[in-house]
Amino acid sequence: MMPHAPYAVSRPDPIPWSPGLTLSWADFQAEQNPAELEDAYSAIRYRPRWTVGSEQSADGSILFEVLDLRISAEFWPVLSWARPDCDDAALCHQQGHFDLGELVMREEVGSVRSSVCGRRFPTRGRNEDQRMQNAKEDSALVVESALRKLEAVLAARQAQYDRDTRHGADSEAQRRFDGMLREALRE
Repeated sequence: MMPHAPYAVSRPDPIPWSPGLTLSWADFQAEQNPAELEDAYSAIRYRPRWTVGSEQSADGSILFEVLDLRISAEFWPVLSWARPDCDDAALCHQQGHFDLGELVMREEVGSVRSSVCGRRFPTRGRNEDQRMQNAKEDSALVVESALRKLEAVLAARQAQYDRDTRHGADSEAQRRFDGMLREALRE
């Protein structure tokens, strides 16, 4: 087992997934969690970016619509940790978590978009100016709700990945999973 370097600072900001990007142990910057059984943890989150439009309906109320929604999978170094004695196989397993986050996003993004884009939602406020101003903020609540569903799908898939590979300890299962991810994420 080749221990990794002790928590050298690399990139504190979230790291967006991109083809060919490989995590290093320096990217795991949180303090290890002694209460956890796993040797490492990768914090994978989704970052939404959207545009919103608003219009006044015939009865004078303001409606907003999410016009476009883009989602990216990100690795969060400041929330990710690893024990000092983790080896390259454990890092490969953590890379799999990051790659799985991207795969789930690709598989589910159409469903997430259709749940929010193209629909009109009422906004809050006492007058037209307040309602127009609140349209963007209210759209964030709609997008956040849709993202929670995406994150639930990811959590279930991550748990299955850990079970199938025994957290990376089953090297043959890990190789099969790595191959599936490479094939699925080929651009």
